[in-house]
Amino acid sequence: MCVMALGWAFSLAGCSAPPILPFVLLAPDVTVAEALSPGSALGPGESDQDRTAAPIAVRCRLLYLREPQTKGLQDPGVGAAIVADVNGSTPILETPELTLSTLYAVGDEAKRWLGTLDEDDSTTALVLADRTVFVPENASFQLSMRGFEQLEDPRDWLDEFEDRGPVPKEVGVIVTNEGSQPRVAALVTAVDPAKERQLFEDYLASPNVLATTPGPAQDEQVRQEVLELTPAPSHGAPLVLHLDSPFTDGNGTSISMVIEQISPEDVEDTTGQAAVAALASTAEALEEQRQPLTTESRAAIERSEALRVFQERGGRSALLQVAQESKATLALELALVADESFLVTLNRRAFPHSPEPTGDAPATKVRPEPAIGWRLDRAAWELLAEGALNETLEPELQGVLFRAAGALAAFPDLLQEAAKGAKGDPAQFQDRLIAEQRYFLEDSSASARLRAYDWLKERGIVVPGYDPLGERDARRAALAAEAEAAEALENAPEAPTEEKR
Repeated sequence: MCVMALGWAFSLAGCSAPPILPFVLLAPDVTVAEALSPGSALGPGESDQDRTAAPIAVRCRLLYLREPQTKGLQDPGVGAAIVADVNGSTPILETPELTLSTLYAVGDEAKRWLGTLDEDDSTTALVLADRTVFVPENASFQLSMRGFEQLEDPRDWLDEFEDRGPVPKEVGVIVTNEGSQPRVAALVTAVDPAKERQLFEDYLASPNVLATTPGPAQDEQVRQEVLELTPAPSHGAPLVLHLDSPFTDGNGTSISMVIEQISPEDVEDTTGQAAVAALASTAEALEEQRQPLTTESRAAIERSEALRVFQERGGRSALLQVAQESKATLALELALVADESFLVTLNRRAFPHSPEPTGDAPATKVRPEPAIGWRLDRAAWELLAEGALNETLEPELQGVLFRAAGALAAFPDLLQEAAKGAKGDPAQFQDRLIAEQRYFLEDSSASARLRAYDWLKERGIVVPGYDPLGERDARRAALAAEAEAAEALENAPEAPTEEKR
């Protein structure tokens, strides 16, 4: 009886003890963003005019860590350079602040660091993004996590003021293919620390001044630092970047980015693999015929093969190269932001007689056409206009439409008419867009006038003295003066040429 009573007492004691809950690592409320952009995002680097760089394949991972894992990592020191403060006007920063905590390891040191990190243990690290991509020559791939957070006022010691925001925050990595070698940089965006210090110093100078109501989120001074590192990954030698997390959301502390250069055969982007294989086989054929492979001939091969791949298989990478080479500016932007289904539709609209985009289409030689850029852009205009009329455009495509069409974006039926009327002449379409924007300068809607004005100004067309938000009489006077000056210039007598003299 005593033994049973003793056991019962221990059972009661065990039940009364509070349970120990396991730690759960919660990631911040972020979205993963990726973009493949033409040109170098890190500015000019070393170049060789006589060499055409080959494509590279990279794998990028973004890890969110419970605790800092800094053992074996080192400070970049002189091997780092702040490229930009992309708040607008400061291309070079004297002192980094957002990226000041950045540490790195490369090669064997990076492998040892990865060996100590158990990515399968979700209480230690979370893999927020894992992308393997094909990066063409002179292009940049960016992988980042983005979020918006409310910020406390630095003067708010007693929790009396309203939070500010939402303020954008971002952490990511940029990999640029330059001469078949990757250039790597860390990207961090957050509120400007200098502004926060100034707010606090103003408070110390006048502590009786109450905080004002927070302004619009877009007025918050945001700072973006791009920290380029001299160390770069190579085959079998990964690069690890480690820095403090700027996100107050989530219960982790650090972010690590792992970048590896891998073999093209391991890239999941089948379009990129096809382009690499086609380029290599064509180059070998030229070598067998003893024809020298110059920079021009290699570029021609790349253009031809990229066009063939896009027509036969579709794909973002191929469209990116074709649009860039043919100066199809609208199709180029869509190649960066549109989803795969939209790109397939664009392919079919631009090349209605091409085979269905598949991974095993027969190889047929297709040469670039002089008007290939306009074929792509005209198809892009038609699809955007149709989507706007049917109200089926995704938000990012609506943004593309409004940036490209200005005030005319609100009237997709007019865009359709302009695209059809231009037929094979892109200059005629551009003239129509300019004429329509000028028409909207007289519109009664201030937003329409502002969109048209900004669109024209971006293209170097400015009406002297015109203010889209000014008084009506002043606007009309500026437009009338410009029309009168244009008419006088058109009716001016032609200057005599040497032959007439």
